[in-house]
Amino acid sequence: MIEKNGILLSKNRLTDQLDYMYTSELSINLGSLGIKFEMPCLDRFSPLSYAFAQFMHWDLAPHRGIETHKRISLEYVYIVQGMSLYR
Repeated sequence: MIEKNGILLSKNRLTDQLDYMYTSELSINLGSLGIKFEMPCLDRFSPLSYAFAQFMHWDLAPHRGIETHKRISLEYVYIVQGMSLYR
């Protein structure tokens, strides 16, 4: 994780693999593909994490299962031990 302006941001493994300076003649903009480089990081026991999990369960992906909730939530926020929260 890294801290920017007092907010902890998670660095995902996909961007760790992209630590190169040149891509030959390729110009790749991962942001336009919807791939986020950094996202807010929350603790599993945070009230905000619980509220986000409830929002996921009832509004974004109603009753779709633990794995689906975890996968979809990674588009918005990284929750430490998120699978146990959704379980």
